[in-house]
Amino acid sequence: MQPALGSQHKYTVVWLHGFTCTGGDYLSMPEYFYHSLSPAGDKIDENGKKIEAKSDGSKKNRKKSEEDEEEEEEFEPWPGVKVVLPCGGMHPIIAYSGEESLGWYNYTTDHDGKKEDEFEQTSFDDNLARIHQLLDEEIAALGGDSRRVLIGGSSQGCAMAVHAALTYKGGPLAGIGGAMGHVLSSTPIPEGWVAEKGCPIFVYIGLADDTMPLSWVEPTWNRLKEAGGDVCLVTEEGVDHGDEVREGAWCRDCVVRAFDLGKAKAVDKPSQSTGKEGKSKNCKKKG
Repeated sequence: MQPALGSQHKYTVVWLHGFTCTGGDYLSMPEYFYHSLSPAGDKIDENGKKIEAKSDGSKKNRKKSEEDEEEEEEFEPWPGVKVVLPCGGMHPIIAYSGEESLGWYNYTTDHDGKKEDEFEQTSFDDNLARIHQLLDEEIAALGGDSRRVLIGGSSQGCAMAVHAALTYKGGPLAGIGGAMGHVLSSTPIPEGWVAEKGCPIFVYIGLADDTMPLSWVEPTWNRLKEAGGDVCLVTEEGVDHGDEVREGAWCRDCVVRAFDLGKAKAVDKPSQSTGKEGKSKNCKKKG
């Protein structure tokens, strides 16, 4: 997803999909990385102030119809934000008797959400190298400013994104984002990382998630906190592992916080259509 028409490339979001999903799934839901508009007619000006919708004082404008109340939320892309949505590889999943699935690594166990699953190292290392190369390329495209690149992911992609960020040899990033995911027990926290390359870490967990339940997921993030990491963990009641509405809201929040976009001006949506409007991600409930 290239920056919005008429805007210069200023930031890059690298977002990693969950197990059995693809990066392309997000193309039908670009609003995950857009700016959420306030009620119809409200926009943000150059100074970060809302432009309020004007009313002619008529009864029609004073009282919303049922149709208006049910109107879907609208979104606009942030100016200058490029979104990169790579895909993991196809793997014969060992835990599923060799069933082929897309992912960032190959599971060797399935503990059904009770604890972290084990995985095969080769597939993990291969994809990790790809992600590190992608970070190199995006940072180079931004003139070498690593603080303008955010990496994040959902579910399995979250675990991979955190590991990639903490093992990246380049400069410090703008931030790390994680939706409904955890820190792998094998993810190192390099000595000096917090002081030299530490960046804000934005984590979002649903309290109704039985695939990545808070009971064992939160301690994995606490490991980063205890090492001095700047971890902001947000939990929400009633949100499960497959809640795409909240995942989208979390992604948007992460982008705004990492790049401090609260005062940026939104621009028109790109005219090019993906041809996938209305479709949803078809992912298994697995980290």
